[in-house]
Amino acid sequence: MRSRDFIYFFKEGTRNIFVNGLMSLASVSMVLVSLFLLGIFSVFSYSVNYMVEDIKNDCEIRAYIEEDLSEQKIEPLLRRVAQSSPSVREVTYISKDEAYDEAVDIVGKEVVTGFSREDHPFRRSFKVTLSNLSDNEAVAAKLADIEGIYSVANKQEQVDALLKISNLIRWIIFWLIAILTIIAVFIISNTVRIALHSRRLEINIMKYVGATDWFVRWPFIIEGVLIGLVGAIVAVLLIWLGYDAIHALVTAKTTAIALPHSGDFMGMIAAGLIFAGAAMGSIGGLITIRKHLRV
Repeated sequence: MRSRDFIYFFKEGTRNIFVNGLMSLASVSMVLVSLFLLGIFSVFSYSVNYMVEDIKNDCEIRAYIEEDLSEQKIEPLLRRVAQSSPSVREVTYISKDEAYDEAVDIVGKEVVTGFSREDHPFRRSFKVTLSNLSDNEAVAAKLADIEGIYSVANKQEQVDALLKISNLIRWIIFWLIAILTIIAVFIISNTVRIALHSRRLEINIMKYVGATDWFVRWPFIIEGVLIGLVGAIVAVLLIWLGYDAIHALVTAKTTAIALPHSGDFMGMIAAGLIFAGAAMGSIGGLITIRKHLRV
């Protein structure tokens, strides 16, 4: 394709968009919504995988102590916990005061309003660090059998709960994306079809004077691609800005949730969304051309 031809096709495709303003806006909106959901799905999946890996790399079990156990019995209990398995690398005692401070650090002062360091429901515990995460469940079972231990929380429970929720959300978003993509392609096809109909006399004249089939087709394909690209770029900007705002808010409020920085993955997602937008637009244009443009 010569540069002069491309400039002509681009101008004609752009003109089609503005001539059919309302339909073009509807098409861009549907592409935007579809790709916005696809972007959220991608960001969510990456963030969940990041958090799962972060949890897995944190080889830690929390063993909560019975409320009525005296302070004199803490040291012997700590030794029993430390000797419960060769995989136990370190055991740290978390007092009532430290448990309160930890809760404030994790969920924020406003969440624990009504409690104080002297009066709160947070239990004493042992933070048990393992040398091998694969022994997580076995060590947790041994700790649960030790007298004086009220309950045991391990990272595997968090991982399983996180994956269960994320899989449900992924399926919901997947089907929403599939439905909205079909709608977007259909609306783009109708937009291009209206442009074809409004220019049918001009197209017939072009064919009469010897224009090739693809010379006639390219402006309508580019129209669809431009619609897809506009929707994709707006979706990328909304997702990027929105994620950065959420990341700043979450990191300022709690240390319990480890979210990746947008720079680690957003470029890859942006490229994928822009490609998907162009693909949706070109497919919508090609469908209409094959069905309605008899050239």
